[in-house]
Amino acid sequence: MKKVFIAAMSIVCAYSFAETPVVAPNYGVKSLIAPAYFGPNAFPVPPMLTGTNDSTLNFIVGFDEQYAQPGKTHKGNEGERTTTIQAHLSIPLFTQRVNFRLWMPIMEFYNNTNFGTGHGAGDVFISTDIQILNERRYVPAIQLRAAMKTASGDEYEKYRFYDSPAYFFDAAFAKEFAINQEWLIRLAASAGFLCWQTDNGRQNDAVMYGVMAQVRQTYFSLTAQYTGYVGWENAGDQPMVVRAIIKGHIKNFEPLIAYEYGIKDYPFHTLRMGLRYHIPILKKK
Repeated sequence: MKKVFIAAMSIVCAYSFAETPVVAPNYGVKSLIAPAYFGPNAFPVPPMLTGTNDSTLNFIVGFDEQYAQPGKTHKGNEGERTTTIQAHLSIPLFTQRVNFRLWMPIMEFYNNTNFGTGHGAGDVFISTDIQILNERRYVPAIQLRAAMKTASGDEYEKYRFYDSPAYFFDAAFAKEFAINQEWLIRLAASAGFLCWQTDNGRQNDAVMYGVMAQVRQTYFSLTAQYTGYVGWENAGDQPMVVRAIIKGHIKNFEPLIAYEYGIKDYPFHTLRMGLRYHIPILKKK
């Protein structure tokens, strides 16, 4: 009962932050509250699940450079250039089976032809990741995520953030294979459901999807992802992206470089540089 109460209060708090105007439902008018019409941090494609929870407390700081793709921009992001400070925290809750995560664009600094220059803080994402099954010889790892987005972002009127809450649920299936004694390859697929409030008295529902391939050895890993979600309005709400991520593995540090390209309804190039620091906090069995 306590967990139900906490979940209910979280949803109430998320909606209390929302300032997006809500009117009577009008199913004949598209809301345009969608990633194609807003800044790159309004509602990007969520980070894809890899199938395995973290066993350590870890913190990631990243710096993004995001550019609008010529010929793909809309009313809110023509000539867009955004620099964003990102942060991500992951904590195992007494066991690797459950991870609690927080991530957000702490601050973005933007410049575009419509609204000039400005800056603002982004929305907070909160998730609980559950390890349903650990990987075995003939059984893939299965990971489940329940997440929500707050409505704390700034400057809705300048098409920076939706200023409305959202939630999503997804699951990933992953399997690892040994190429030789040093090299491993990991394959994963994910699917889920995503929903966010719009400003015309209804919500937009979307199907999430993703596939991933990762090559890893002792000192570095290379990951490629193809992922996105498909909203029902079919008006800028079907973002599709590809990502490439290179990580180094140096004791407790993992420097990373990532590139993301928006194929559809996400008209941005994103280059990220970041650093992950992790601390073992679980007792070894």
